[in-house]
Amino acid sequence: MFVDIENPKSVLAIENLLIPYKRGRVAPDKKSYLPKELITSDICWEVLRSTNTPRSIKNMLSCIAELPSSEQSQFKDVVLATFSNREQPNDILVLGKKLAHVSNYEAEFTDAQKLKEGKFIFSSLSPSFGLVTQQNSFADENLSAYLKVICLTHEEVKLKENVKFPKILEFPNSSSVLFSHCNLIDVERIRFRENADVKFHWMKNFPADMELSHCASVYFNSCVVPDNIRLCDKVTFMSMRKIPENCDFSHCSYVDLSYSSLANLKNIRFKDNSTVILKGASDLPDNLDLSPCKIVNLTYTSIGHLKNLRFRDGAVVDLSNIVSCPDVLDISACSTVDFLNGNLPANVKKIIFKNKKQALSGHFIFPDNWKGKIRFKSDKVANVIEAMYEFSIKYDRF
Repeated sequence: MFVDIENPKSVLAIENLLIPYKRGRVAPDKKSYLPKELITSDICWEVLRSTNTPRSIKNMLSCIAELPSSEQSQFKDVVLATFSNREQPNDILVLGKKLAHVSNYEAEFTDAQKLKEGKFIFSSLSPSFGLVTQQNSFADENLSAYLKVICLTHEEVKLKENVKFPKILEFPNSSSVLFSHCNLIDVERIRFRENADVKFHWMKNFPADMELSHCASVYFNSCVVPDNIRLCDKVTFMSMRKIPENCDFSHCSYVDLSYSSLANLKNIRFKDNSTVILKGASDLPDNLDLSPCKIVNLTYTSIGHLKNLRFRDGAVVDLSNIVSCPDVLDISACSTVDFLNGNLPANVKKIIFKNKKQALSGHFIFPDNWKGKIRFKSDKVANVIEAMYEFSIKYDRF
């Protein structure tokens, strides 16, 4: 049973209301107190309709606790309402548990603490409200009247442009949350459930307090991301003009930097056995080390300036539609390499394959009149002047 604050009163006003039951009224001689009176349920309901200030709520429950055990059960609904969509500090929670235990309604007390859809009242000196909702789509809505919005739905939540946000957003159950074209300048904190998939499209003004490291995956598309971002296991920076320079990918099993500028990243470290997607990425640092990566996608990318390009043993590499390559391209450590829809850049002077099978399965197309050299890791160097279709027929000569 939820009880809203309908007639807000100050702490002093509630203190005066509870004096007869807390310590007794002042005696006529003004030098002593009269015996304490027994609190009534009407007084308790008046307190709940007036405040959720910790001191006032604690005094009210303490007055109930002083009643004989046989009479405390009459205040069951009052106690349950005290914790129904109302935030209470730990000392008040302990007091409520004791009252529920004495009158044998502990199971109902536990259920009362569970958030339910509707208004939520914070424990504070002045009335402060939140919203608990099962809604999974927000657009053109004003949520700024609430201090906090808690979204309980287990479905994917979508928040789109023109939403006015509260200071605090929480998604304790949502497996997926999507923000699109949102302005979070007024948001101070966002919380997601563990292993959630979170996506941000065309965003800026992220809150300083936004924990993402426990999420399953985080996706940024054309966003301005804060420098203090902490990444989770799977992360995507899509079409980013600037990626925070202190991003640590060393614990990420999946990193996608497609069509993003890496100019701001000076020392990138990838996790062992990770998957790294650099499709269409630009400004790759000269010292880029891809040797820890198990799967590498370099399609539509320029890697000609990477002088120490190395791949790990057994790596799966996609070089389709590559823009440029180093003069010596060594892919002999890779298990498979795909060069689909691309011509080997004319600047390549030598290409080192693992074996002939790798060369034939990679869809390599050599430029006309190419004078470079092909080497199979265990074979001698061979000059190649044939086009790839001729090479595929005559490869036995090497």
